[in-house]
Amino acid sequence: MKNFLHVPPTLGLGGLSIGRTWGVQQVAAPSENKASELLGTAVQLGITIWDTAPAYFSSEARMGLALQQMSADDRAQIRVLTKFGEHAKPDGSGTYADHSNSALMSSFFRSQRMLGKIDALQVHKATTEVVLHKDVLRAIAAARSEGVACIGASVSDMATGMMALASGYYDFLQCPFSQANEIFLPVLEYANGHHIPTIINRPFAMGALVGNDDGNAARQAYAHVLRHMGQGVVLTGTSKPMHLIQNAQAFAEARSDVTCG
Repeated sequence: MKNFLHVPPTLGLGGLSIGRTWGVQQVAAPSENKASELLGTAVQLGITIWDTAPAYFSSEARMGLALQQMSADDRAQIRVLTKFGEHAKPDGSGTYADHSNSALMSSFFRSQRMLGKIDALQVHKATTEVVLHKDVLRAIAAARSEGVACIGASVSDMATGMMALASGYYDFLQCPFSQANEIFLPVLEYANGHHIPTIINRPFAMGALVGNDDGNAARQAYAHVLRHMGQGVVLTGTSKPMHLIQNAQAFAEARSDVTCG
């Protein structure tokens, strides 16, 4: 399957906010009904790329349930991205990293059962010690054999990002980038120059850039990201349908600003 992330910058839904407490203001996860409402709003808005992870606690289960309840046509439009390598503790008290092959494969099959399908899989909490480790590469090969179309790495430091991109094992990279955090600019430039899609998380610096703004700050924050992106996805994370609608509008306006600017 062609890498479906080879698209002009597109808005995607980050699933952390529907599964666990997040952000600068430590917003609690919504109820199951509210999470379902948010995911339904995403479908209505045409936001078809959904990013989740086992480390987001109940996020995978909630996305999986929403997918089960959709019409076949709507479900076919959704592209589900999840991760392996960071795991939720059984008691819900936090997460831990384990990139052994057995842990990775157990996580992958659990996610596959919960979500119903996995279109892209990312190595979570990737480090320079992890991205080319034999256990991780074996798990990547196994996931591809199970039909996963795209493999990526979700990184938090530039050295790991550059290693993953240059290795040839990864089809895309996920990293944070915003007006408040431009550390990954060289990584984005490398990815753009080599036609490798990127997924940008934290475009609002976990809410620090927008606060209670009426949308203008969001529009500016998105525009800043879009000026440095090639192909791929910008993730928006929220638990509120109205906030998602506002973000979608701000993203559309920012894309118009950058295209016309």
